[in-house]
Amino acid sequence: MWSLIFALFIAILIAAFASLNSTLVSVNYIFGSAPTVSLALVILLSVLLGVILATLFGTPQYFKNMRKIRELEGKAKSSQGETINYEEEKR
Repeated sequence: MWSLIFALFIAILIAAFASLNSTLVSVNYIFGSAPTVSLALVILLSVLLGVILATLFGTPQYFKNMRKIRELEGKAKSSQGETINYEEEKR
């Protein structure tokens, strides 16, 4: 819940920052230049591209971590079962 509120707060800040910077700019790339566009559009597209790239690069690590968590939880459950069985045999 708090992460959603934080994400909305950041989105509002970015939108406010972009709206305050609405002048026209020309963006030059290594291989050429783009037509003159609003700086707000450049900011919003840059943020969107950053979110997409972070998601693409973070997703494999997320799934790797989830798989490891499930594996460790399975080991923990099986070791708890062995402990219970050992204590029952002791009696």
